[in-house]
Amino acid sequence: MMAPVNSLGQRKEQRQWKQQIDAMDSVEDPVFILGHWRSGTTLLHYLLCLDDQLATPNNYQMASPFNFLSQEAVSLPARLLKRFGLIPETRPMDQVRVSLESPQEDEQGLFMASTLSPIGAWLFPRHHAYYERFFTFEQASDEEREQWKTTMRWLVRKLSLRYPGKRLVLKSPPHTARIPLLLELFPHASFIHIHRHPYEVFQSFSHFYNSLVRLVNLQRMTPEYVQNTVLRWYRIVYDSFFAHQPKIPNGNWFETCYDHLKTQPEIEMEKMYAHLGFNGFDALQPRIRAYLNSLSDYQNNQYPPLENVERELICQRWEPAFKHWNYQP
Repeated sequence: MMAPVNSLGQRKEQRQWKQQIDAMDSVEDPVFILGHWRSGTTLLHYLLCLDDQLATPNNYQMASPFNFLSQEAVSLPARLLKRFGLIPETRPMDQVRVSLESPQEDEQGLFMASTLSPIGAWLFPRHHAYYERFFTFEQASDEEREQWKTTMRWLVRKLSLRYPGKRLVLKSPPHTARIPLLLELFPHASFIHIHRHPYEVFQSFSHFYNSLVRLVNLQRMTPEYVQNTVLRWYRIVYDSFFAHQPKIPNGNWFETCYDHLKTQPEIEMEKMYAHLGFNGFDALQPRIRAYLNSLSDYQNNQYPPLENVERELICQRWEPAFKHWNYQP
């Protein structure tokens, strides 16, 4: 039903904006938030987006990457969704409040525009091997790799036009496995990585699959499939991360952990701004405080203790992460 609307919107946007997009010789390299799903990337994303100097894509833009420059303010489907309350107030996997204007991962827009993303396996789990090539692109064809790079440049240019004078913040867990590609495209980008205890990531990402992914998949997933995918994707992401993270210049790199960001957010954010050379923390600090106060009633998901066999399996499969960050089994 939406395909004709999207196609018309794309043609209109091409007429209005293509020349400006193509004329952009350069844009400021983005800030990339790295980290596996359910590692605290959303909290970090939301905190950074409180800074007026920064901008990030929102849910509407990443659902409509072809036409948001011309349609975001006047989109009839979006207005109808809002008017009739058809947009959930919270995310199904963690009850974080959400709207069309909420920050969104650029991965969704990249997938909508190119289909070259591992999240395609959320729709078609039986074809996971095809989509998993698009974590690192090392097993992708040259044509697919160039298509993804072209799409990434195009999306960053469009977002830079949408938010002139602001530096982009892009958050996508698969980017954690794409450091060589991102450095090739944006050699002066800043990278912020957040990690979390592997046991907590396993439980939370499994819940993510059994709540959100089951709402969108078009092929059935067994419990065994979910467990194997959760275990496999973590290794895909972090095998690449550990191999390539040292390529990032130290001045463009900052790492934190979820526990620190959750318990001492202002301290961690101040350290981050100082290390990366970002200005404006004094103006950001009261906004962080106000935002966190608004979350005073928020409760994290609670999970039953892991079985011993699960703990042993996680320790075995994710051993490099336990060792690298000194997490206790």
